[in-house]
Amino acid sequence: MKYPFLLVLVITLTACNSNPSTTQSNTDQRMDTTVLADNGPVNDFAASYEGRINNKYDIVMHLTKTGNTLGGTYLYKNKGKAINLKGSITDDGSIELTEMTGDMLTGMFYGKLVDTQITGTWSNPDNSTTMPFEVIQTGIASMLEKGDVLSHAIGEYTLSAITGASGANNMFDTYLQQGKWVSTGSSNIGGQREGYTNDLTKEDTDLLNNLHITVDDRRGVHLYAGLIELFHSPFKAQGMDYRINQKEKTKLNERMAALHPDTVLYGSKYILFADDHMNYNAILHGVFEIVANDNLILTYVPAINAFEIEIFFGDCCDTNVLTFSK
Repeated sequence: MKYPFLLVLVITLTACNSNPSTTQSNTDQRMDTTVLADNGPVNDFAASYEGRINNKYDIVMHLTKTGNTLGGTYLYKNKGKAINLKGSITDDGSIELTEMTGDMLTGMFYGKLVDTQITGTWSNPDNSTTMPFEVIQTGIASMLEKGDVLSHAIGEYTLSAITGASGANNMFDTYLQQGKWVSTGSSNIGGQREGYTNDLTKEDTDLLNNLHITVDDRRGVHLYAGLIELFHSPFKAQGMDYRINQKEKTKLNERMAALHPDTVLYGSKYILFADDHMNYNAILHGVFEIVANDNLILTYVPAINAFEIEIFFGDCCDTNVLTFSK
């Protein structure tokens, strides 16, 4: 079997236990951590699974649900490299997850989750080859248990995209395309939007390639530009790393004003760190466009296993989002 796969999981959840050989203590633990509400939609969760494809290939899977978004990672035990998953989940528990490495789509999973077990069939994109698979839940946490969710995020994440806007008319994007950086933008000139392409220098691409986030074993988050550490945000089990000095909410951008020290979730994302006294102009500059002052919000998006850094002027509309993924 080739690896990696395009992953499409179609799963329906029920509340019964289909594993009679499980010990009573494990059964009790499963009942306490079920992801299905009584006669209602699936609760948000972060869960781990282990099992096999074709009773031969050992895999470990981590799935996280926030709202109708589902994602995470899986890996082959003999390979060790996590493969990103992303998709959606409906209120009745039906799930679709896709996996892509570069531009290659390589397979599909169809399955059903009964209590803590997912079983189904893997097929390649044209359905010419199929194999059974089975995984069993090994752990689960409520989405409010930030420490458990971030435990799945330990590792290194590289910059994959910058998107943003400056002023009322200018929009820009810098992103990887087939392993190469592309930087484009558009401006509203005379009532018409005109596009342009930035010619990136070697210094630009070196900087873009060396921007990365590391989550350490203590779940602290570090942002690096090469060997230069731009910030370190230690893990906080309760609330967030809140470094907003301006006390008057009316003087803060509305995104900052909505935060407080005990904020955990920022929409469907985890809010980890916010600071209103950042200045990266000396480092984050190049032909590509970026707003480098002066407010910063760091979030973790478990459904796609990615970090987002929003940097913006505190009193204006100029903003951009830097996305870091594995």
